[in-house]
Amino acid sequence: VRELFYTTFHFAKDDEYMLHVTASHEAISSFMHEAGTGPDPLELHWDMTTTHNSKWNQKVIDILCSQYTSMFEKNQWASRSHQSIIHDITKKFNQCHNSWRKAQPRMLNNGTRETMREVEDRLMDQTNERLRLTRVLTRRATKFETRKKVTSALLSDRIATGKDDQAVWAYLHSLVETL
Repeated sequence: VRELFYTTFHFAKDDEYMLHVTASHEAISSFMHEAGTGPDPLELHWDMTTTHNSKWNQKVIDILCSQYTSMFEKNQWASRSHQSIIHDITKKFNQCHNSWRKAQPRMLNNGTRETMREVEDRLMDQTNERLRLTRVLTRRATKFETRKKVTSALLSDRIATGKDDQAVWAYLHSLVETL
């Protein structure tokens, strides 16, 4: 599905969907009133202002599903159920939709909309916070693994040398492992 989205929308990562140009309001409106042809298979655009359940987005999902099926047949891969393909495409759309929504200007307390600079600052702050939390969790996990290795090595050493404090190190080792 990732490859299909890349070839169709030309975005390699979900975060790049922040730049996705949603389908025009006129095209969506005419399609909803059955006056227009709907999404162009050669120039697909999501309606990012709604969910995957909208009539427009369901048509885009159907087009992508048929493209995915033909890609499978062309490459002679094992076939998948239609429902499974739709589920994966919908899941990918939701990830991209969340990314797009994060990048939209929000209303400020004073009633004005965020500028693009403020949006960029907000997104950078969110990314920096996520990376900070990742570093904290990585350090915590590394510290735990180090303590586990040290107590295990010291316990092995105490057992090999026959020291009297084996019970203490065995208790400490079991305590560290249960944390």
